[in-house]
Amino acid sequence: MAAAVGLSLEDVAPLGGVGHGATLSIPPGETAVLAGREGAGKSRLVRVLMGSEPARGRVRVGDDEHDLSRGPLPPRSGLGAILDPPVLQSGLVCGENIRLGERAGPRDRRRRARDVVEVLEIEDRILGLFPHHVPLRGRQVVSLAQMLAAGKRAIVWDLARADLWADLERARAAYREVTWLVLVQSARAALLHGEHAGILERGWVSCYGRRAEVAERTAFVVALRAEGGAAG
Repeated sequence: MAAAVGLSLEDVAPLGGVGHGATLSIPPGETAVLAGREGAGKSRLVRVLMGSEPARGRVRVGDDEHDLSRGPLPPRSGLGAILDPPVLQSGLVCGENIRLGERAGPRDRRRRARDVVEVLEIEDRILGLFPHHVPLRGRQVVSLAQMLAAGKRAIVWDLARADLWADLERARAAYREVTWLVLVQSARAALLHGEHAGILERGWVSCYGRRAEVAERTAFVVALRAEGGAAG
């Protein structure tokens, strides 16, 4: 019997992209962290998955598989994304953005926006502000809450700040069925968080696998040395 899949990508890349596409597989409820320097293609990979530009490759979320060459994933698919900067409705306050996610999700997967807000410890004052009045960290947490309220089964997160790891841990602890693909700049962070780690280079995934299996591979050793011992 084939292993269960929470999220898998098979040769996912923009149309016309040269060389490899991103390929990986994450079991249900687990987390993969990909490290890529600025320009490695982190944000573009998220845009491709969300249908912002034509793409090729296959995406599987649970038992649902989609061929990106036939068009983007449908809005009510099980895959959600948090971009850097996050995409929120500017004409709605943050609390309304989160409730929008709840209303947009399939009925059998929706979560109550109020419960999600409590799990993520979002302050009441943030809920009443328009997104452009909220710092980047707060907007990313609001976007996270929107994806969770919509009942997304897998979430791709272009994580912009190290202090957002605590918010991710809250979400992981409360919603253990969600599968995560987190994109960061730090190779050290990729080895500290989650069960799987990899390197993103020019839009393709290299040196990917279980965290303990990849820690000594050349790509990670080189990346860690380049960081000069900085914390992830």
